[in-house]
Amino acid sequence: AHFAFASSQFEFLKAFDGFVLSYEVKARKPDKKIFQKALQIAHCDPQDCFYTDDILDYVHSARNLNMDAEQYTGPETLYNHLSSRGFI
Repeated sequence: AHFAFASSQFEFLKAFDGFVLSYEVKARKPDKKIFQKALQIAHCDPQDCFYTDDILDYVHSARNLNMDAEQYTGPETLYNHLSSRGFI
């Protein structure tokens, strides 16, 4: 119900190709199963992905799967992470 509500309220969500919903995967971060599902949906290898989160344990979980991951500490730092990787 929460995701259905968010989808109806936030138009920008339509820009995404897919979603990993914990109730569908039956796992929550930092469980590696949720990250693996995200990689599957994205059709990419872990080393080709960038993950950011404000919770450091989640960042470590992504790194344990060989994903490039950084802790989110603010928009300027995120911009620098994305820029240094050539995403923007």
